Amino acid sequence: MVKEVEGKLGNIDILYNNAGIISDSLLMRMKPEDFDKVIDTNLKGTFYCTKLCINNMIKNRWGRVIKFLQ
Repeated sequence: MVKEVEGKLGNIDILYNNAGIISDSLLMRMKPEDFDKVIDTNLKGTFYCTKLCINNMIKNRWGRVIKFLQ
């Protein structure tokens, strides 16, 4: 994904992490697999996207990572 974006648009200078999902159930009724989907999207997705972009930001000596958490 990052290589495709950089190939079309150039360096990624700003990463805005806004992906997130919620589970519309009470904790006591939430299935473990539903909780895993929330964690995978909200936390791991943010981690992996940032990890893919941060090295080039450091190399270019400029960049911003913005995280919007719900």
